[in-house]
Amino acid sequence: MKKVFLIAGFIILVFIIFLIFLQKPNQQISTTQNKTTIVPRDFTKDYSSLNKLFPGKSTKDDVLRINGVPLSTTTNGNETTLYYPTPNRDFQNIVVLKNNVEFYSIENIFDSYRGTYENFQTAYGTPDLTLYNTSEDPFIWQIFLNQGLGVKTNNKDIIKILYFIPQTEEEFLLTLAKKLNLSKENITPEAPLP
Repeated sequence: MKKVFLIAGFIILVFIIFLIFLQKPNQQISTTQNKTTIVPRDFTKDYSSLNKLFPGKSTKDDVLRINGVPLSTTTNGNETTLYYPTPNRDFQNIVVLKNNVEFYSIENIFDSYRGTYENFQTAYGTPDLTLYNTSEDPFIWQIFLNQGLGVKTNNKDIIKILYFIPQTEEEFLLTLAKKLNLSKENITPEAPLP
């Protein structure tokens, strides 16, 4: 009888622990020795500090000091990519470093805390480039080359911001556009032949 109570108690304890781990937390936490980054699940709150970095100038130490320790890191040759949490677990912000200096970063935007596309046009004028991912994507990239900014937009809302080193159109198309699979033409994928 005592064994039955012990086994039943153990099963109940395991079940309670299982339930605790199944609950979704209200925030993601990225911890560093110097800073703990708490990412709120509230999509209307500004949660990121990528806009406080300077591509071409900010070092890896600057990125870690301002944004904390990333969720994960990958390295390919002299390029290191840092992945940071967002309020949506399906999306991550990235910072790409070349030789430990920020090359570019992409920030996911979930509300109007960075402004609207109209605000970017007012501040920077007409974009230098309009680029596309695929024809199925209703959002386009508007690129402001001299400001080192690109916004993924439906010409009203902004869902991503690309921060990069200001450069010429030719440089951008040969490097970042190619790396991010962006094209000047809105290419419709061919349907397979029957």
